[in-house]
Amino acid sequence: MSSEQSSINLKRVVRAAVYARYSSEMQSPTSARDQIDRICLLAEKDQIATRLYVDCQIQIIPEWIQKDEAITGKVATRRGYQTILDGIRKQAFDLLIVDDISRLTRSLGNLLELYQLLRHYDIELVSVSDRLSSADPNSKTFFTVKGMVADFGNDAHAERTRRGMEARARGQFSTGQRPYGYTSVATQKEKRKGKEVSSHFKIMIDSEQAAVVKKIYELYAEGYGRIYIAKYLNENGIMPPRTYARGWKTGPLERILKNEKYIGEWIYNKRIYSTNPDTGRKIPKPRPRSDWILTSREDLRIIPQELWDQVQNHLRDNEECRRKFAKTPKQKVFGKKARVDNLGLLSGILSCAECAGACSLVTGRHGGYYGCVEAHRHGTCKQKFLLRRDVVEKAVLDYINENIASNSKAIQFVADQYNQGVKDYLKSAPNRRKDIEAELDRVSREISNLIRFITEGSSGDIEAVSQGLRERETRKGKLERELSSMGNSDDQKLLVTPYLIQDRLAEIVKEITETEDNRALKHILSEPITVSKLQGSLELRGRMNMGLALTTGSRQCMIGWAMGFEPPTSRATTWRSNRAELRPPFKIQ
Repeated sequence: MSSEQSSINLKRVVRAAVYARYSSEMQSPTSARDQIDRICLLAEKDQIATRLYVDCQIQIIPEWIQKDEAITGKVATRRGYQTILDGIRKQAFDLLIVDDISRLTRSLGNLLELYQLLRHYDIELVSVSDRLSSADPNSKTFFTVKGMVADFGNDAHAERTRRGMEARARGQFSTGQRPYGYTSVATQKEKRKGKEVSSHFKIMIDSEQAAVVKKIYELYAEGYGRIYIAKYLNENGIMPPRTYARGWKTGPLERILKNEKYIGEWIYNKRIYSTNPDTGRKIPKPRPRSDWILTSREDLRIIPQELWDQVQNHLRDNEECRRKFAKTPKQKVFGKKARVDNLGLLSGILSCAECAGACSLVTGRHGGYYGCVEAHRHGTCKQKFLLRRDVVEKAVLDYINENIASNSKAIQFVADQYNQGVKDYLKSAPNRRKDIEAELDRVSREISNLIRFITEGSSGDIEAVSQGLRERETRKGKLERELSSMGNSDDQKLLVTPYLIQDRLAEIVKEITETEDNRALKHILSEPITVSKLQGSLELRGRMNMGLALTTGSRQCMIGWAMGFEPPTSRATTWRSNRAELRPPFKIQ
C-alpha cells in the first residue's frame, strides 16, 4: 500500500447528506440528478470546500441523498426538504451539501430558520457553486444576502408572469381559465431553457361538453333542481368535469350555472391570491374592478342570452325564497357552516360503508333523516338508506352510556393503561426537561437574532422575518407552559381512578345531550361511525378513544350495534326503530 493510500485510509470519515431540487417542469427532468452527480464527483475528488472537515474523508450516505422535483423553493412542505430538516434535528449527518443555496429554499424566513437549525446542531452546510460554508464567520451575512436576492427574485418572477398572462388575456389566448365546455389548442412553439414547448393556446368550444352544459341550463330553467340534474347526468353515464371525481355533484353544477363565460364574457385578473402567514394557505381576494381585463367573445358563447337570463332569474328567486323562510340568521348566509344538513348531532360522524362517503341529513321531514349523500343526491352509491334523526342520535348516546360508561371492566382497563403511560412519561421527565430547556434556549436566541435583524434596519424581507418571529414566539410559549407544568405537577395527582373516567364520560354525554353540539362526540371518536345495510336492519360500527376523554391518548374500544331502521312501507310516518342485540360483542383492542 502506498503512503498516499495509507494517509487517505487514516482520514476521519465525515457523514454527508446531499439535497437537490429543480423548480419547474420546464427544466430538464434530470436536473436534480445532475446536481447530485456533480456533488458526488467533487466529494470523490476531495474538492468540497468545507471549513470544519478539511482533512477528512467525506462519505455521502445513500439514504440521505434527497431531492424534490418540479417544486418551487418557496414551499417549505416539500417531502425531501422536510426529510433533511428531520435529519438535522436527529444529527444523522455532519455535513449537508447542495449545489446552490437557492436549491434549499427561496424564502428569506425559511433560510434564516435553517441557518439557526444548522448552527444549533453543529452541522455544516456547503454550497459548491457559491463556495459558501455555514461555518464561515461571515456566513450569516451571506445567508441573509442570498435569501434577500432569492426573495426579490420570486417577486420579480411573479411580476413577469403576471405581465405575460395579462398580455395573453388581451390577445384572447388562454390564461388557464378553461371551464367545462371548452378546450384549447396550441398555436405556437417556443424554446424555453433548451426545451421546445407548446404556447399561445387558443380557446375553442368542445361540442360534446357544450351540449352537456346547455342541457344543464335547460333542465334548471324547466324547474329541475341541482340534485335531480346531478342524478340525471350520473345515471346517463356523463363524465364529470374532473375525471377522477366520483360523479357529478351539486357544487360544480352551481358554478356552471353562474359562469359568465358561457355567454362570452371572459374576465381575467378578477382576484388575487395571498398566502396566509399563519396557515400557509392561499386565500383569494377580490381586485378592484378597474384592474379587470374583460373580453367579450361571442364566438365562445354556448348559452343563448334568453336562456341565461331565465336561469339567473330562477337562481335569484330561489335565493330570496331561502332567505325569506330561513329560521335562523345563520341559515340566511349560504356556506358550509350554515348548511341545514350539517346541523345534525351525527353530521360529519356517520359514514357510508359502501362508498366511504359522508352521511348527513338528506331530508328535514318529520324531524329529519340521515342518509348517504352520494346515494340520495348524486346517485353514485347503491346503498340508499334512511336513519331517523332522533332515534339514531338517542341510540348512539344510550349505547355509550349503557355499554361503555357503565362497563366496569372497560373503565378499569383504560385507567390502568392511562396510569401506566403517565408513569412511563414521568420516568423520562428528567431527560425531557433537559431537551425542553435546550430547545427553549435555542428559540430564545433565535428570537433575539431576529429582533436585532429588524431593529438594525437591515434591508431584508421584513414580512418573512416577522413571520419567523411569530412562529418562534408561539413555540416559546408552548415550551414554557410545558416546562412550568412539569415543575408544578404532583406525580400522584396525575394518576386517575376508574370513577374519574366514568364521571368524565357521563359529563361528555350530558353535554352533548343538552347542547346538541357534536364537537365533544367527534373528540372522543377516533374514526367515523360506518353504516352498513344488512338484511332488515342497519349496522353501525365505530371506534372510540376513551383516553381522549382525559385529553390524552389511550386504548381504543370497538363499538357496534345493529338497528332496524328500514321502513315497512313507503310512508315516512310509519318508520320505526327496534333495538337488536350487540354485534359484535363489546371488546377492548
